[in-house]
Amino acid sequence: NLRPSGDTINTNVGAGFDSFFTSRFLAIGDISGDIGNEPNGQSSGGLSRASFGLGSLSAGSYSFVVGFDYVVDTNSTAGNPDQSPYDFLVRFETVPGSGALASVLDLSATNIIRNLSPRQAGFSTTVAFTLGSASNVYLSFSLQEFNDGSSSAAGIDNLRISGNRVPEPGSLALAGLAMVGLATLRRRRC
Repeated sequence: NLRPSGDTINTNVGAGFDSFFTSRFLAIGDISGDIGNEPNGQSSGGLSRASFGLGSLSAGSYSFVVGFDYVVDTNSTAGNPDQSPYDFLVRFETVPGSGALASVLDLSATNIIRNLSPRQAGFSTTVAFTLGSASNVYLSFSLQEFNDGSSSAAGIDNLRISGNRVPEPGSLALAGLAMVGLATLRRRRC
């Protein structure tokens, strides 16, 4: 659900993103318009997810730096925290929705109340995980809305991902032995 920076949800100060985004952004939650459209938590709750495939990774340990700008907001009124038990989760998964290989950002323990923090930020972190076998890996953003009479949405932009495979200790030891062998050979020649 890509939206232009001038979209209603980004410009509305009451129940929106307060012009946080200056270029196109991905909205998770409400399909169109302001916060309060479907899917939402007003009648039955709902789960919205956006997953980005990173491809198939072989077994081993990995380290990724993940960064993005985000906003999470609700049309719930301030002073009514029991009305906004929304979960905004960002995590690495092998199958979208299957459970986390590693958590990137978890706002499930925080009540998200309209125009109160933590609701918008530039975010960056380093995350490590290990795969036991070759697997497809996804970076998933999910927003869970509960049936409580209000609605929420999340927006993300400027997604940055870089990562590499972490050498195994055995490989490092083998490389170290090779260096010692080369140094010994060089000494013998001199």
